[in-house]
Amino acid sequence: MRLACELILIIGLIALGWQKSFKQWTHDWRGMQQTKVMPVRQTTAVPTTTAPHQPFVNAGYPRTAPPRPQPSISNGEWMWDSSHGSSLDRPSQDFQQHPNYQDSNGRRYWIDSRGIRHYDSSPSPQ
Repeated sequence: MRLACELILIIGLIALGWQKSFKQWTHDWRGMQQTKVMPVRQTTAVPTTTAPHQPFVNAGYPRTAPPRPQPSISNGEWMWDSSHGSSLDRPSQDFQQHPNYQDSNGRRYWIDSRGIRHYDSSPSPQ
C-alpha cells in the first residue's frame, strides 16, 4: 500500500512539472506574474566607427609556452631486440636450475610445472 502511494505521488509530481516548471507554479501560487520581455525596436541609425579591436595583452608579461615534445619516428626494431627489457617483462627463467627441496629421508628433489617430484641422482651430503 505504501509503495502504491509513493508511486502515485511521484507520478503526480512528474505530471505537474511536465508542462510548467515548479518555479512558475510557485510564482502563480504566490500571486506573482512573470515579467514579459519587451521586444526591442530596431532603429535605422548610422553605425558609428569604433576603434579596431586590440588583441589581449597579458599585462606586460611575456607569453611563453613550453616546447612540445616531438614524436620520435621509429621503425619498430626495438620490439624484436632480445636484449631490450622493460619493467613489464616477465623475469627470465633458468630451466637448468630448480629450487631443491629435501624430503624426510634426506633425498633432494625439485618439482616441475606439473607438480611431479624429480629426485636428484646424487646422494645428499651429510
